[in-house]
Amino acid sequence: MIFTHSEFTELVELGRGRQGAVYRARETSLDRLVVLKSLSYTHQREKQHLLEHARRLSSLSIHGMPKIHRVFCRMHKVWIVMEYVEAV
Repeated sequence: MIFTHSEFTELVELGRGRQGAVYRARETSLDRLVVLKSLSYTHQREKQHLLEHARRLSSLSIHGMPKIHRVFCRMHKVWIVMEYVEAV
């Protein structure tokens, strides 16, 4: 995996699509379950678009929509760390 040795543990793939994948993971620094969404890009323009999209989503507060904790880029992917919400 592309994370530091202990940044995220217990990764379980929840789904995969054309542009990336979604994982449940434990963020070790805060000992909490999170969702990691990876979005691949090939051009800088795509990267900027994905980052802007994440910024817009993070500013929303909608009941039932997971909160975005942070966003980072590694190895031509934008990673969005979101609140983990258990399915009902």
